[in-house]
Amino acid sequence: MKNFDLPPVEHNRVYYPFPRDDFGWSESLEHRNLGDVVYTTNSNFYLIKTTTYSNEERYQMDIENLKRLREEKFSTIKVPEYTFEYSDLTIQCTTQYIKGLFPNKRQIEEYYEELVLRNSEYSFCDYDLPNFIMDKRGKLWAIDFTSYCKVSIKHRKYLWRKKYGLDKNK
Repeated sequence: MKNFDLPPVEHNRVYYPFPRDDFGWSESLEHRNLGDVVYTTNSNFYLIKTTTYSNEERYQMDIENLKRLREEKFSTIKVPEYTFEYSDLTIQCTTQYIKGLFPNKRQIEEYYEELVLRNSEYSFCDYDLPNFIMDKRGKLWAIDFTSYCKVSIKHRKYLWRKKYGLDKNK
């Protein structure tokens, strides 16, 4: 079995007897008082993304950005832990899989200051909603590591306006 050099994001589940079926069970909490636990599970998920480049300059830039992102501190936005290897114009990145849903426009707008106005030359700059995950605790996770790069605040504002047609003028 493959071991990853990343701490797992554990997804624990408890299954209870399902009241209408002698052979079934349910994860639903509404059935928890109907009998003893049937079984529990603990699952860990990882994603492996392999990217091959045709351009040496972009390849080297993405390697440096991945190294830098590891040390980056965001105040509320989360970044899954990851490892990566590279050779021959190919980067393979193994990351924790974060369960959740894409945020909606209103939710992503709450992170405008941290994404667009952050006091750093580096930030995430592709604001498509599928590049982020909102977990069940309401935490926003940035999952598109290639959108983390050196980009000015002025250009981030332009990209945000292009995507959402507004600028919060903060």
